[in-house]
Amino acid sequence: MNKEDEGNELHELIHVSPRNLRTYYVTLVWFTEDTMNNLFKGQVVDFPDDTELVSTKYEVEAMTIMDAISQAKLIDSARKMELLTGFHQVINMASKEDKLDRYDYETVESFREYLIDQGAFTDFFFNDPTSISAYLKDNEVTVRDKVINNVMEDADSIGDNVENWLNNHDNKEDKDS
Repeated sequence: MNKEDEGNELHELIHVSPRNLRTYYVTLVWFTEDTMNNLFKGQVVDFPDDTELVSTKYEVEAMTIMDAISQAKLIDSARKMELLTGFHQVINMASKEDKLDRYDYETVESFREYLIDQGAFTDFFFNDPTSISAYLKDNEVTVRDKVINNVMEDADSIGDNVENWLNNHDNKEDKDS
């Protein structure tokens, strides 16, 4: 640690070196029906109508899994900003389909103002993912296998769970009678 005294100010330099950087996969998922369909349909970005989810997987180096998630969300914010800069393409498509009388600076600016007034940019930019998953890159196969096994176990026990629920439900009705 270095200290410098400059009059009535104290300045310190503390050197922090990264320790144990590990590689993580972080996946951010937005389900269109859970995150306001209008974010994905037309005003700012235009995904196909049958899009059920948008998923982006990031590979990041971090000291902890929480740091990895934070980094992925920060990178995703930059990605969203890049998508938002393409808002004018909606006007361009409309002009090519003869749905627009003119395509000039005033039209683009008017559309930009409309999107700002509607909150389209902020809604899209600040919309949190429906789901976030993160794990060490080295554990990818294990994580995938465990998830598959858990889903299969749940699927195998559905019949038993339904039967137990029906039995419990019938017993409660008998007691209430």
